[in-house]
Amino acid sequence: MKKIIIPAIAIILLSLSLTAFIYEGIKKDRNITNDKNKIMIDGKNYLFPDKFRNIKKTTIEEKNGLLESIILKTKIKDPEKLKYTIIASDNYQKTVSWDDLNKGIITEERNIIFEHLPKGFWIKDVIKIEITK
Repeated sequence: MKKIIIPAIAIILLSLSLTAFIYEGIKKDRNITNDKNKIMIDGKNYLFPDKFRNIKKTTIEEKNGLLESIILKTKIKDPEKLKYTIIASDNYQKTVSWDDLNKGIITEERNIIFEHLPKGFWIKDVIKIEITK
């Protein structure tokens, strides 16, 4: 019995270690961070919410800001011509146009709300915004 249990435990432990190693490599390749103080926009890390402390406020709640203000602070050229893929920490993602982004709200908790779109476009714990043409 011991001849089977000890190798089985060793194989399980090695499998778990390998899985963790692969996951960390994938996470690193995607530039995914669990740091609640950062958000990646167009491949650059920004401190959040410090970088955006003075964004335009909404009337919904004082702590929420317009998503458009954040994108404009990054000084991306011709933002109205681009598409924006918003990615959550669990890799859930949605792509929106500039017109949609103009109506989006971001909270200090890095949640993005598009009141004019279905709730499937509401994204929690945003870590990254990729920009495409």
